[in-house]
Amino acid sequence: QLQYNSGLTWRTYWFMHWLVDFWLYLVCAALVCLILGLAEVEGFNDADITLHQFFLLLLFGLATIPLIYLFSLAMDDPSIAFSVVLALLVGLCMLVCLAVTLVIPLLIKNAMVTKVAENLALAVPTYVLYLGMNHLGENYHLSRSCPQQLGVMRKAAEVVAALRMTPS
Repeated sequence: QLQYNSGLTWRTYWFMHWLVDFWLYLVCAALVCLILGLAEVEGFNDADITLHQFFLLLLFGLATIPLIYLFSLAMDDPSIAFSVVLALLVGLCMLVCLAVTLVIPLLIKNAMVTKVAENLALAVPTYVLYLGMNHLGENYHLSRSCPQQLGVMRKAAEVVAALRMTPS
């Protein structure tokens, strides 16, 4: 009814709603990245990691805002639709994470079934966000520990090379 009262076409009406919602989401995502950076949360205080984190949050918003719109069109009250989608995203993510990371690998112990479950779980946006943040943390810790390990390995290689060159 608001669309007809405003005199806009349905494309313009919904695009403007999406644009406003997405800009509000971008501000919130930027604030999350800023707070994690200022709080010096390990793994999220590096500028490169923060940029990747913001990009992940941006893609998550692109995936979930249209999903919320679809639910709001299917229900009479948009606020109930928002609550349902929020509960689905959080609850479904928790169930999918438990199933993919614990239940299926431990109970079924079949690599192919686990791989299929992981691929099916990629349809849940919050699970994909969880994976992305998890990989960001892993990459951060690897980038911090690998140079130290490489330095130790180089020194050991130099010692071995020096021992080979010395006559016995």
